[in-house]
Amino acid sequence: MSDDVLIVEQNGYVATFTINRPEKRNALNPEIHAQMVRRIDRLSEEGQTRCLIVKGQGDLAFSAGDDLKRAPGDRGPQPDPDKDPKLQWPHRKTVEAIFDAPFPVVAMIDGFCVGGGLALATECDMRICTDRAQLGIPPSRLGIIYDYGRPGRSGVHKRAFLLRPARHPSTSPRHGTREPSGQTGGPGVRGLHTGR
Repeated sequence: MSDDVLIVEQNGYVATFTINRPEKRNALNPEIHAQMVRRIDRLSEEGQTRCLIVKGQGDLAFSAGDDLKRAPGDRGPQPDPDKDPKLQWPHRKTVEAIFDAPFPVVAMIDGFCVGGGLALATECDMRICTDRAQLGIPPSRLGIIYDYGRPGRSGVHKRAFLLRPARHPSTSPRHGTREPSGQTGGPGVRGLHTGR
């Protein structure tokens, strides 16, 4: 297995980013954010990519969010008065790069996708989840919300829309059948609704 925190593969016109920190449930750190931004910029300049897939290593998590463990004495990121407020945090640059990419970005979600990992996934153009996918925003318990939305595209409203009880396509009213009572995913599991 590679020691790189972000594994980049190119197969024809499809590029794949694999967040490679399975021992930390693919928690995001500044190095991963910086590599994602650099690689997306490079793929955009080369013009050979028609789709980018983002996934997590292993089957435990797409991403457990931002890595909150720091070295002793490290107070973590602090606001920089000389820096554009929009770029204060590494995560914001990553979601901006995904949004501005000239190709569709697909999040392949298996296992946990929470906190900053969910903020990253919701910025992608499409999200595909396995049956084991579990989505959530645990930082909300600490009074922290993610709002990386731009004018006319609110991140908070988008996440609220996506985190509704899941419907299996065969039981969706759109397919001419009524959704059976209580058939909205497993216990405590919130699924993904594409809204399309």
